[in-house]
This record gives sequence, structure tokens and C-alpha cells, in this order.
Amino acid sequence: MKVEDPPLLEALACRKEAIVGEWRARALRTYPDHTARFLREEPDPFRNPVGQAFKQELPVLFEELTGSMETGRIRRALDGLVRIRAVQDFTPSQAVGFVFLLKEILREQGPVPPELDARIDRLALAAFDLYAECREKIAEIRTAEARRLAGLASPAAAVGSPTTDRPLASVAALDAETEPRPEGAAAPSGGAHQDRAATVRERSTTEPRPEGTAAPSGGAHQDRAATVRERSMRGNCP
Repeated sequence: MKVEDPPLLEALACRKEAIVGEWRARALRTYPDHTARFLREEPDPFRNPVGQAFKQELPVLFEELTGSMETGRIRRALDGLVRIRAVQDFTPSQAVGFVFLLKEILREQGPVPPELDARIDRLALAAFDLYAECREKIAEIRTAEARRLAGLASPAAAVGSPTTDRPLASVAALDAETEPRPEGAAAPSGGAHQDRAATVRERSTTEPRPEGTAAPSGGAHQDRAATVRERSMRGNCP
């Protein structure tokens, strides 16, 4: 449905470029001065996506305000602007307030028809709905990330068990001695016992120890070797 005032539409169409240009300039002034200057002057859309969005989407919104008010086209144009402002340092009213700047411009040039005034209000409400959707999505993302980080930091997610505090070389040596042997397999011979005991002694002397911890005594070596021999012999028992 178009605004039923052909003379007004013709006048607005003739001034479209000037009106949209002023709308864009005032919208960019909602940013800090140095940022607004960059957004206004930087022509590269990859370096200046915000300025490019205002340049592309405001003319579309103006056409719909004075035209058929196609919902899908309006929503796509607003989304390109509101999505950016939803993640920037704006309050909700500031984020969607750029819509009402058009009213200021039109009123400075003369009376605004009630139908056009109402359309601008509807545009602002649609912008606010999009802003709320974007902020809700951002909150969901932040909550999911916080839960993920909390899960990584929880004790349940820690790798290992109390036994991992034992030196790895010692664990490997003792596990090798207590491994189940296939039925009928002979237990290691005495010489094998001695070789393994020697290996355990050698590993125990080379295992890294916390700073300030004394090296095991000779008696400790003998006790460990005896333990290895005893476990190996038990593996041969019925």
C-alpha cells in the first residue's frame, strides 16, 4: 500500500538522494567523531562494512517507506544495519534510533503526512524486534561458551587419576611384572628375575624426582627388586 499523496511522493522521489544522504550522515554521527569520519570517508567495503551497510540499506528503506512496504525487503535491509549495531556499544534506543532521524529530516522540510509518519514508527518497531532477537542470540552464545569453559575447568574433566602421580617409568615397570601370562606360559627364569630387578633399579635411579627430594637408598632398591621377583613368582602359582 502506497502513501496516497502523489504530489508528496513525487516531491520525495525528486529529493530522494539528498534526503537519504542526510539520513546516512546523521546516522553515522551517532558514532564517535573519529569513527564517524572513517565510516564516511573509507570507500573500501571490506575495511568499512558498517559504512557500506548504511550506504546500501538506507535507500532501500526509503523506497519501501514511500512505496509498497514489502515486509521481506524491509526486514533484510534492517537486518543488515541492526545486526551490526546490536554488537556495538549502543543502548537499545540508540541502536534503533537511526530510524527516527528520518522524521527529523522530513519535518525540517515541511509537514509529514500521518501515513508516512506511522510507517516510520512501524519501521522503528521492526528494527527493535530485530535488535531483541540479535541480543537474545548473543546471550545464548555467551551462555554456551561459559558452560563449555566451566566444563573444561571442572575436576571431572581432569585427565588421569591419583595413580598418575607415580613416575611413569615405575608404573610401566610394575605393570610389566603383573601382566597376565597366557595359560601354560612359563614364569621368567631366575636370570630373567635378576635382569628385571636390575632394570627396575636402573629406572628408579633415573626417574625425575621433585626438587629437594632425596634419591632412594640402597635398601629401597633392594626392596623394590624383591617386590618384582615376588610378583613374578606369584604369576606362576595356580
